[in-house]
Amino acid sequence: MSPEQVWGLFSRLLGVVFLVSFASVTPQLRGLVGRRGVEPVFLLLNAVRRDMGTFRGVVRFPTLMWLSSSDAMLVGLGLVGMVASAGIVSGAAQAYTPVLFLVVWACWLSIQNANTNLFWYPWDNLLTECALFGVLLPGLHP
Repeated sequence: MSPEQVWGLFSRLLGVVFLVSFASVTPQLRGLVGRRGVEPVFLLLNAVRRDMGTFRGVVRFPTLMWLSSSDAMLVGLGLVGMVASAGIVSGAAQAYTPVLFLVVWACWLSIQNANTNLFWYPWDNLLTECALFGVLLPGLHP
C-alpha cells in the first residue's frame, strides 16, 4: 500500500467514528441539554457569563452555543457534524478534507462543552483531539 492509501484509509475510518458519534448523540441532545432537558445548556452559559464575563467565558468554554443555545442549534450542530463526517468518509471534499475535519472539530467541541458533566469522558476528549489531528492529514480522493 502506498502512503496515500494508508492516510486515505485512516482519514475515512476516523470519519466513520465521527459519523457514528454524531449519529448517536444528536437524538439525545434535546433531552440532555436542550431547553427542557436534564441540564439545559443555556443555564450553564448564563452562569459562566455571570461569573466570568462574556470574553473570559467564551475563551474558557469555547462553543458555538454562545451564538444560540436553542434546541435547533443543538440539533443543527449534530446534523452539520454528520454531514461533514459523511463528506470525510466519501472523500467528496477532496483537497478540502482538512476543512471538514475543522468543521467536525468545532461541532464536537461545541457539543462537548455544552455540558461538562455529560460529555467530558476520556472518549469525548479523544474525539476532539483526533478531529484536530485530522486537520493535518492530506486531502482525499473520492
